[in-house]
Amino acid sequence: MNLGGVAGICLSENMHEVGHALKIKVLGAVAENAKALNIKDKKLFSPKKNLSSKIPLIVFSGTCMDVGKTSVASEIISHASRIGLKIFAAKLAGVACLKDIEKMKDYGAKKAVSIIDAGLTSTVEQNGKSVEVAKGAIDYLSEDKPDYIVIEFGDGLFGEYGVMDILKDLEIQKNIKAHIGCAHDPLGAMKLFEVCKQINAPLDIISGPVTDNSVGKDFILKNIGIPAFNALYYNKDFFNYLLQTCLKK
Repeated sequence: MNLGGVAGICLSENMHEVGHALKIKVLGAVAENAKALNIKDKKLFSPKKNLSSKIPLIVFSGTCMDVGKTSVASEIISHASRIGLKIFAAKLAGVACLKDIEKMKDYGAKKAVSIIDAGLTSTVEQNGKSVEVAKGAIDYLSEDKPDYIVIEFGDGLFGEYGVMDILKDLEIQKNIKAHIGCAHDPLGAMKLFEVCKQINAPLDIISGPVTDNSVGKDFILKNIGIPAFNALYYNKDFFNYLLQTCLKK
């Protein structure tokens, strides 16, 4: 069902872009001492109802999947690491896949975890468990006292993976030092800004494909009133602004 190799029952498919879901047949399972293994048997942390950590968070949210969140987060991690900051990262909410956290580690994150490390393959229909997984991940990463924890969500704000629930949580909101939103277009950027403001997790900066040209950036500055940076072409300016404003709060 995805690049992570997760299999399941397909209820909705993007047929026009990627075709029909691949049909598979289960032949067996990986076993240890005659017992089928589950990723829950090797999890690094457990979900938590309450957050203990006070480590500041740099959060990346977006309007949907594939809107540049990982690329933007990786560029920020890279610049932060170069000036000596100890950065950890987490990919929270979504369907299990190692690609994005491995990229963040390649760009300088000293440690990175995802929902896999909580023993989950997906946060779809988890009845609010995405928040507990997020708190467990943050507290686990906080044990080694990083300067910042970068959090990227694996879906858009209105997806089915629990992103909205995490951003609404009051304990998590208290630790958010900077919130960067990614959007494809001006309308998406405006709606993302409005919703985040309503849930008390306001955006500080907008990035993503909407910032690929001056039209999009000018629209954001004029109609939304916050800075817009393209992280692929102006990553140094983006990071310097972040360092001099949000991270100094």
